[in-house]
Amino acid sequence: MPVQGRIYTNEFRLYGQMHLPEAVGTARMLNLTDRPYLPVTDCMVYDAGFRHPPENDALQYQTGFAAVPKEHIMWVVGGRAEAPSEHARREARQVYVMYASYVLSGRLYLMPGQRVSDFLHTVFTDRPFQDLYDARVLLPKRDVPLDEFEVMQVHEFVTVNLKQAGGVFDVVAEEGRGFKLEAHEV
Repeated sequence: MPVQGRIYTNEFRLYGQMHLPEAVGTARMLNLTDRPYLPVTDCMVYDAGFRHPPENDALQYQTGFAAVPKEHIMWVVGGRAEAPSEHARREARQVYVMYASYVLSGRLYLMPGQRVSDFLHTVFTDRPFQDLYDARVLLPKRDVPLDEFEVMQVHEFVTVNLKQAGGVFDVVAEEGRGFKLEAHEV
């Protein structure tokens, strides 16, 4: 069943109908190894970037079908999130996923007490696509604290390819000190 989506890669932004198996979440579909691509129909292909809506002159072309290689996908807006039952016995962890000119912030669900670095080690090869909930696209500014970055977009969830991220920052609460960031190379 097709669902509306936006696919972000280093090369382009693609808007169209993603074809996901019935009742399968976007991350689960992208983590399947039997298909190396994501089928998309009714495609509008724009210049690379993160801004939405795309600039007027950013449209490169339109096509009825595109097979997007999964390893090129950085992140996806749309599709289906994992069922809430998938998060049973897990705790939400606030993270920042870094890219060259912007940052995604949101919640990942990890096992209680699990360090983000251990989570990344576990999922990196088998399940690099993960849902990031209460996601925000942030525009960083030099000498501005992370929690004051400009919010460009807000989404219920996005699906990120952790293999394509430049880094992941875990927000860790310190007693009496607000928060600090722990960097995790990916």
